[in-house]
Amino acid sequence: MKREKTKDKIIKSTLQIMSKDGVHSITVRKIAVAAKVNIAAINYYFGSKDSLIQESLKSFLETMNTMFSVLDDKSKSPIERLEAFFQQMMEYQMKSPALTRSIFSGLIGKVPDDKHVAEDEKSRFGKFKNIAAEITGLKDDEQISLKGIVLMSSILQPIMLGSYLKYLAGLDFSKPADRKKYLDYVINTVLKK
Repeated sequence: MKREKTKDKIIKSTLQIMSKDGVHSITVRKIAVAAKVNIAAINYYFGSKDSLIQESLKSFLETMNTMFSVLDDKSKSPIERLEAFFQQMMEYQMKSPALTRSIFSGLIGKVPDDKHVAEDEKSRFGKFKNIAAEITGLKDDEQISLKGIVLMSSILQPIMLGSYLKYLAGLDFSKPADRKKYLDYVINTVLKK
């Protein structure tokens, strides 16, 4: 029991540091101080910093999977699901800006080395495609894929830009009204029937 608590505390501290400073600024010493453990404990539970980062990223991806599961909730309309998802993603991004940007930017332009991560990403993209198909009524897979790409980009780009978006476009995504205005625009343009 204590073993799991210590291990979870180390992962949580790692994610907090990654959220604040990004993945590249992680040091074992910073993690040990934040988790209130010694460096030997980190080595005991994880073997290496890289292994700890991998475990922490798995924890992050589990959180992402939970957020993406909102898109599967058939008790809501596709637009309600998309709105709920977007709000959750933006809230998470505001709490963990460096982490989300680090991870999403790490995925840009390449298939992840970890096959499980790659399949998870493909599954998450499939959710965007499903929403696009439901809202537009399209049947052609290529057209649905194109809509899915634009939809995914429209949602992830503001996350990547973070507070810089306010400077660029005058939209403050820390305000729910600005997020709603943006998402309504995306739905009415990208997902127009």
